Amino acid sequence: MRRFFVLLLFSFLFLSACGQAGQPDGFEMPPLPQISISEFVEHPEDLIVVPAAEETFPQEPIPMFNEYIVSLEYEPFSRVINGIVNVRYTNRTNDYIQELFFNVPFYRHMQISHIFLDNDELYFMQSGSGLIIDLLRPVYTEETINIHIHFDAYIPALPISTGANNYAIWGGAFLPIEVSHNMLSFTVEITTPHSYQVAGTGTKTETYFDELKVTAFSAFPTRDFAFAISPYFQRSSVMSPSGLVEINFYHYSEGLPIEHIQNVAAETFSFFEQLVGAYPYSQLCITETDLWQEALGFSALILIDSEYLRESANLYALRSQIARQWFSVIIGGETQNDAWLHDNLVQFLLNGETPLFNELLSQMGQENFTALLREYYTQFAFQIASADDFINLAEEVNGARLLLEGWNQ
Repeated sequence: MRRFFVLLLFSFLFLSACGQAGQPDGFEMPPLPQISISEFVEHPEDLIVVPAAEETFPQEPIPMFNEYIVSLEYEPFSRVINGIVNVRYTNRTNDYIQELFFNVPFYRHMQISHIFLDNDELYFMQSGSGLIIDLLRPVYTEETINIHIHFDAYIPALPISTGANNYAIWGGAFLPIEVSHNMLSFTVEITTPHSYQVAGTGTKTETYFDELKVTAFSAFPTRDFAFAISPYFQRSSVMSPSGLVEINFYHYSEGLPIEHIQNVAAETFSFFEQLVGAYPYSQLCITETDLWQEALGFSALILIDSEYLRESANLYALRSQIARQWFSVIIGGETQNDAWLHDNLVQFLLNGETPLFNELLSQMGQENFTALLREYYTQFAFQIASADDFINLAEEVNGARLLLEGWNQ
């Protein structure tokens, strides 16, 4: 067996904030026309974003992204998911590789049984969330290989990112993902009994067989794939004010203020579509769950706590997670140390309680600040941005140096 490198451990921290909804003092929403991606991207076809909901996802995977073809079979009585993750991986480094490193966020409840390279079974080592796969041979620059990961996962009745209650299961941080990824392509099929509804990242189709149903999703470019499954889900849908995105609310509780939830979602969505730019996916799913925090956001899917939905009047956590679809999901942070930038920006745009961005708005003026947000989205959509990238762009848009303190977190 080949010598393995030292295993790196990976972890993720999800944060939610509470506060009052509204716009920051001194910042008024400009009277903008309806925005399409073509109005602020020089070559919109390069971003694979078009102003039509039915065309948001291309029909063929984008070669520059590693492709994940996933098959999941859900057994309701045991709450076990049997899965195969087929990874079409291209070596984009400048040298050959002999190992692949994966993050397995659901490692406590996921048992990986076999890994294959084509038909050859591979050696692998797992410690915590870290998974190292020995490829048995060199894989050279620009060479593409097919890795097949077989696993069984038990979904515990816990209020965490992948968990369950008496009504539903959900998978946020669930699938094993190769660690060097930025954006990915997902084709996912989830097999359930007929009566089960499935929410997930991407465009959705359903195929019925004798007693089973296969719900298929296609999503790219995206950072992750999330889902929720329940025989009790009811779906309430509303189109975004632009008419381009379907906002689907999957819920199982009686007595929820559904109209209010939909209005808040549509209002927040409209604000960010017009202020920042077009949302690149054809739908956004909001799913009722049980969580230890108010809400968690993933690509095109938001998990939100049932009790919070019943008790919160302003639904700030929902507004915040919708905002983070632009500033965390579509534009990613370079490091955890850069997460404060998007945290503060979202808080500022929703309630104005961030001195850093109040000072930035004061120095730039509303017109330049709005131009900054749009240019930031245009340049860094589907990419990774650091705090320095944002500050440098702010000075470029402003046309003069900005005197800012406290930006080096």
